Amino acid sequence: MKKYHRSNNPWAIVRVAIVLALLLPLLSGCAHQYGELQWDGEVTRMFRTNSVPETYRYYTDGRADMPYAIVGIDPGVQLVPRYWEPVAPHSEAFARKVASIWLPEDWTRYPSGQGAFIVDRTGKRIGIWYSMYAYTTIAVHEDGRVDIYSPAVTDGSELE
Repeated sequence: MKKYHRSNNPWAIVRVAIVLALLLPLLSGCAHQYGELQWDGEVTRMFRTNSVPETYRYYTDGRADMPYAIVGIDPGVQLVPRYWEPVAPHSEAFARKVASIWLPEDWTRYPSGQGAFIVDRTGKRIGIWYSMYAYTTIAVHEDGRVDIYSPAVTDGSELE
């Protein structure tokens, strides 16, 4: 039977500690560059009753008559408009888009639209989300910009 010898070399422990100290900031930086959706029934109600906050700027993604998602963005945050088209809240057009998020006759394999808060990497609320899709990628940049990818992008082919 082979015996293992434990080294009492203090420099080995120091080397491991140095490597961990150098890698930890890199790993924590990678882990916190994305925002997330926090599901909330109140956000769902706001969209369904067309009583969303007036201070937010609103955008839709998808087809004009059947959007994939609607977002409201805090005025202190700049949305990268890659997929998104502006839409006026509290209007008939806005109400039609919310109603079109989920049409049972068209979207039988998806659940009905649900609302969520969009939060940055620190947990700060930066907007609201309404969609039948329960996922998206939210990239938060240091300069105050946010990329919210289309929920229709599922294979990463359009991610930069």
